[in-house]
Amino acid sequence: MLMPKRTKHRKQHRGRMKGLAKGARELHFGDYGLVALEPCWLTNRQMEAARVAIVRHLRRGGKTWFRVFPDKPYTKRPAETRMGSGKGSVEGWVAVVKRGRVIMELAGVPEDAALEALRRASHKLPIKTKIISRASQKEVVLENGSNGTVDAAAPGMAEEVIHADAPVATEAVMETEAVSEAETTADAPAPEVSSEVSVETGDETTEEPVAEAVAEVAEEPAADAPAETGTEEEKSHEIDEA
Repeated sequence: MLMPKRTKHRKQHRGRMKGLAKGARELHFGDYGLVALEPCWLTNRQMEAARVAIVRHLRRGGKTWFRVFPDKPYTKRPAETRMGSGKGSVEGWVAVVKRGRVIMELAGVPEDAALEALRRASHKLPIKTKIISRASQKEVVLENGSNGTVDAAAPGMAEEVIHADAPVATEAVMETEAVSEAETTADAPAPEVSSEVSVETGDETTEEPVAEAVAEVAEEPAADAPAETGTEEEKSHEIDEA
């Protein structure tokens, strides 16, 4: 069973287990892992029982990593003894596990076998646990981090994270492009209108200025209008005689 070779102090204070784990909250080695949902002192005997359950189910296949180590000693007083006379002797070794801490990781086996092995190992532990995988961890990273970056402490995740830095066509970008196109169209010079009119004469086509064509039309008398004869004096004399 696991225990430290040597320690600086033979006995330690109890300490606290409040809050979330500061580290070891992601998979770094295996493809599947077991995460603690409650705080506890995990003894070296419980860890060994979980390891044996995994090995027996996988028939020595795959590879297992423990992310916690029992380096904290705990003491116990003998039964039916009076209070006082100092602290009890060291009884065993435990690992302090907080919520969100990855307890163990597993790789090298199919998904169904890994999930079943971790399920059996969870029955050997005194707390509630959750099974995670690389795929589920990738989804969480993409949801929490909009830029798709990965923590430098998790090199294995960099291979599977989708490149979220690629440009995405959003509504704001499309509106900006439409406004820029409208401004470009407004700034463009208007097409020049030709002041010349094509006049067909026979087989040839000639171009004359518009002003000259209008003047010629104004000078030509109307074909249907009756021609006026005589001067104004003659007209007035005819009216008087009538």
